[in-house]
Amino acid sequence: MAKMKALMWYGGWDVRYEDVDIPKVEDDEVLIKISHSGICGSEMHILGGRIDFIPPPTILGHEFSGTVAEVGKKVSGYTEGQKVTAHPFTGCGACYWCKNAKEHFCTDPFNVLTNPRAGGFAEYTIVKGKQVYAVPEEMSLLEAALIEPTSIAIHAMKQANIKPGSTVAVLGAGIIGLQCLQLAQHSGAGMTVLSDPFEKRRGIARKLGADITVDPIKESLVDVVMQATDGYGVDVVIEASGAVAANEAAVPILKNGGTIAIVGVAPNDYLLGVKPYEMMNREIKIHGSFWSPYSFSETIGIMPKIEAISLATHVLPLSQFQEAFKVQGTDDAVKVLFQP
Repeated sequence: MAKMKALMWYGGWDVRYEDVDIPKVEDDEVLIKISHSGICGSEMHILGGRIDFIPPPTILGHEFSGTVAEVGKKVSGYTEGQKVTAHPFTGCGACYWCKNAKEHFCTDPFNVLTNPRAGGFAEYTIVKGKQVYAVPEEMSLLEAALIEPTSIAIHAMKQANIKPGSTVAVLGAGIIGLQCLQLAQHSGAGMTVLSDPFEKRRGIARKLGADITVDPIKESLVDVVMQATDGYGVDVVIEASGAVAANEAAVPILKNGGTIAIVGVAPNDYLLGVKPYEMMNREIKIHGSFWSPYSFSETIGIMPKIEAISLATHVLPLSQFQEAFKVQGTDDAVKVLFQP
């Protein structure tokens, strides 16, 4: 078998740069030669134990772009060398969820995070043909690697149901939070508030048009929001950090009748303390936002209209994975990517 370089994860922080077999292409699959692969907060949570349903050993990485290296016999519409990206998850098509337009809850999916033959932290990865999306020729493969996290933000927007004139608070200025900020503005938000403890990320948010930025460590997010909204709170809160403190602040800054969309990955054992009486009395709506079902095509369409490239702050080779993981959680980074 031909070999490739990959980051093999063995559990915890045990990641090794190894030679592994290039996956063999089945009839319904496409082999992609990776150009760029982004480190998601989800990968950091897997390494840190916050997400525990991924069985090692496997190759992590689910945000990637590249070119078609080989196409299975039953796959049409793609040619060798074509620019592509891929949704990391596809349903079986036969279970209850797939038959009811909720394939992201599929009971037997093909998931590049759980399938040991796949994973974007490698020179090649394998996906089902139906996961593949063509990338416009004018789009760089670096930008194309940001389609997946942007699609997560697109799905969160659907859950948040932002209307023209809405006041919106985004909690967390990672790439998903910053894309939610931009998409809220495109949805007609009348005022946007961005909360994040890192100054460089708040600076990026200001450049992207945030009306108010808050350092939640040094300032009271509740006080800032209430002062800016005459004591009413915001119409929509998008929790994109996963931080306990941010989740705790979501309800107090929400207007009566408002909506919270939770897209950040909070600790497994954390319980959001919301009183059912308060939800009833204030007509609060809380929506989870999981994966990005049916959102890739519209994400590709909107990418030219939002800022993405500047959010790719670091690009490193796979062999420097330890440095990449270290820098991902710092003030200097928004999105760190590998380039095999």
